[in-house]
This record gives sequence, C-alpha cells and structure tokens, in this order.
Amino acid sequence: MQFDVKEVDSIKRQVTVTMDPEELKQIENNLLRKLQKTASIPGFRKGHIPLGLIRKSYADTIRLEVLETAISEGYDKVLHQVDFSPIAQGKISEVKFEDVASGLTFEIEFEIQPEIELKKYQGLKVEKRVIKVTEEMVDEELEGIRQRFATVKPVEKAREGDIIRFNAQLLGEGDVPVIGRKFEDVEVVIGSGEFDPDLEKQMIGLELDQDAVVQKITPPPPDRQDAQPEVERYEITVTSLEERELPPLDDELAKNLQDEKIETLEQLRTVLRENIQSALDRRSESLLNNNLIDELLKENPFDVPEAMVENYLQYVLEDLRQQYKDQKIDENIVRQRYRVDAIHAIRWHLLRRALVKAENLTVSHEDAYEEIDRSSYSDEEKDTFKKNHDLVHRVMDDLQEKKILDFLKDHAEISEVEETPQEKES
Repeated sequence: MQFDVKEVDSIKRQVTVTMDPEELKQIENNLLRKLQKTASIPGFRKGHIPLGLIRKSYADTIRLEVLETAISEGYDKVLHQVDFSPIAQGKISEVKFEDVASGLTFEIEFEIQPEIELKKYQGLKVEKRVIKVTEEMVDEELEGIRQRFATVKPVEKAREGDIIRFNAQLLGEGDVPVIGRKFEDVEVVIGSGEFDPDLEKQMIGLELDQDAVVQKITPPPPDRQDAQPEVERYEITVTSLEERELPPLDDELAKNLQDEKIETLEQLRTVLRENIQSALDRRSESLLNNNLIDELLKENPFDVPEAMVENYLQYVLEDLRQQYKDQKIDENIVRQRYRVDAIHAIRWHLLRRALVKAENLTVSHEDAYEEIDRSSYSDEEKDTFKKNHDLVHRVMDDLQEKKILDFLKDHAEISEVEETPQEKES
C-alpha cells in the first residue's frame, strides 16, 4: 500500500491511498476461505465447495467485502504512519475500484488541530471604559430600600401611585365578553407604566368594587395611515385599592437594615456608594477582559476545524435538551444561533493553550487547593471540595484564565475612557 499526503490548508490533510492488485488478492483469498467454511451450495458439503465456484456464486458479495476490508485496513495503516493526529473520523471519498485486478485508490480527508503560531499577544491596544458612581445612583438605591420598607393602607379612590387590583374582561363587538379572555387579580401601580400608561390613567378616580370600561387605542403603523386604529375595550372590577406609604429618608431607615456597621443615613449612603462602585468596577474589568480576548483573536487569526465546532454545538444541544426536557428543540436554529459563539470559544481555548506553553503560565493542583482555602466555606466543606476531581479542575481552569488575562493586561497598552451612566445604559 502506498499513500500520499497533501496539505489542503492549516487544518485539513488529504491522503490518497493506493492498494495494488496483490494486496487486494490476499484480502480476497482470506475472504474466500472464510466464506468456504460457511457457504451452502446444493450438491456440495459445507467446507468442501471449490473456491472458483464460491467466487462465481458470491461475486457481488465478495467484491463488496473486499472493498470494505481494503478501505478499513488502508485507513488503519494510514493512521499509524502519518505524522499528524486527526481530531475526528476521516471522510472517505473518490473511491476507484472495478475489480481486484485493477487495484484500488481512495482519498481520506482528515481535520487536525491547528498549530497555533502566536503572532502578537503583547502590546495589545484596548480601551477600558470606567464609570464613576453618581449621587443619582445612590438616590436610586435608597429609593429601592424605601420601597422595601413601605407600608400600605386602604384608600377610597385611586390616585397616581396607588396600588390597584382588579379583574379585567376583554369585550368584543357590542361589548359582548370574549370567552377565554378574562384576567383575574391583576395588580398595577397606577402611573408606573408597567401595565399600559393610557389604561392606568383611566383608572384614576375609580373606587373599590366599582365596575368600569376602559379602552386601549393602538394607532395604525406608519405605513398604514389609511387603516383604522385598533381599539380594545376591557370591563374592569376593582377588588382592592391601597396607598403605599414610604418611610422617611432618615437614620431610622438605615437602622432598619440591621447592619451593625450602619447607624446613620450618611453611613448608609457611604456603603451604597462603595457597593455601587465595586459593581461598576467589576463590570468595567469584565468588559476589559472581553476586549482583550477579542483583540487577541483579531491579531492571531486561524481556522477552526469543523469537527471541533460540531462537538461544541452538540454539547450546547444536549445542555438545552436537559434544561427544556418538555420542549422541542429546533437544532437548526440552535446551530445558527451558537455557531459564532462556538468558533469564538474554541479559538480562545486554543490560544489559551498556546499562551500557557509560550509563557509557562501553568496552574497546579496546589494552586487550586490554596484558592479553596481562601474561600469562606467551613474547613469540612473545603476538604470535601478538594476531593472533588471535577471541582478542583474547574478551579484550576478559572485560575489559569485569570493568570492569562493578568499577563495580557500587564503587557497591554490600556487607555481608560470615562463613561457616563447614560452611555452605560445605551
């Protein structure tokens, strides 16, 4: 057998295999002897049928088995002799075989893991967007705390800001109730816009147990100005009206949090300011890490084997099937949605390995144990974690990614850009 290896691209190798008639003849003879022991032809004892008669009687079967056996043996020999390691089953193509006397040729296409040649990973130019906490952010958090400690009391008439509960029945033509379109125990804060701003305005002034009809008018789309507005009418019955009373913004509110470090409103504002800034800093650092990874991928382009992408997508599909066992998963939509993510994740994974090798950024089991020891878990829990092989490796993986990102940041050109809260929200 002879074979020739052709480099299709950085991740594909094409192997052309040639098997001469003598090799095929040997395979055919072995098959004939096996078949002679089991074949059954009238007038001959099993095991004593002439080989020539077997060859004639089972010609099509023998030809197919010779071809399958030859390709299988040739494939195995190629795997043991080539100087590359395929990452998936090779694809057989261009099979040329008429009979044993004419020989056999076929091609195998293999995908291999790309050899990563790091082109640039130091001096990456990235922006770090930073956000400074504002007093408006602190005020918003304080308002959330006031809402948590708010009390309610019944009121006679609905006003903006009140909590109204009601049942709603959609009305059809002639104000006939639409079957199946009744909504029970709906709760709305009037003026919040959570339900519908226009409908909420129509609820102002309603009283407990009062029935009223409200309507929602939806204007036609811009390209259908000639169409009539869509009108939905609802009959509502008020079942509850409450006024929310917010506690005053004072030291007493701070004490209600039952935090021994917080005694006054000013101390509460300080803690909130620090917490908000910490959250903003974490977001900023996360965005910086993503920018570094994207820049690294841009500076070090390479192709990703389709087999690796397929494995990633299969993992995503299996994970989704586990999460949504009672729902049908559309594989085509999942593959389209996650394909870009798959390629990005695989390229980052391969570049990580190349960086670890280039800069000796290894992480040991001892590093993982120390990280577990630094956690706030009990000693008994820490000992349990250290015995969990999968958990230790996840910790090692997290530590290694942090080590790589820290290295990239230490050797990057990072320019800070201050971002306003409005930019953050957009």
